[in-house]
Amino acid sequence: MKIKCNNARYEIIEKEQLDNKEDVGYTDYQSRQIILKKLDKDFMVKTLKHELTHVWLYEHGHNQDEKEFNNEDVCEIVASSNDFINEVLERYLNIEETKIYADDSIYESIKKIESSDIK
Repeated sequence: MKIKCNNARYEIIEKEQLDNKEDVGYTDYQSRQIILKKLDKDFMVKTLKHELTHVWLYEHGHNQDEKEFNNEDVCEIVASSNDFINEVLERYLNIEETKIYADDSIYESIKKIESSDIK
């Protein structure tokens, strides 16, 4: 599945096994891929939410690993990223059509992409 966040395009990919057997998911910013280990649906959704938060933070300039966030920062991040994350999840869970939101503007209307269309 392909998504867009702040004009950056990412692809969500499911794999049977990941390189690090401990991992259940990770984001590769260089290739702009979110890699998820195929697990039960609830765990995959939780992992995808986590990885989408990484994407949102990175694409909105919060890409410093050592950055500390105060309570106000966390509230702003949650409030600003909530629509984006929920919209991607709806699409990931097979809703036919939805709009991806970030920063209170619509980036694009996306139709369901069949897995055979993703290369």
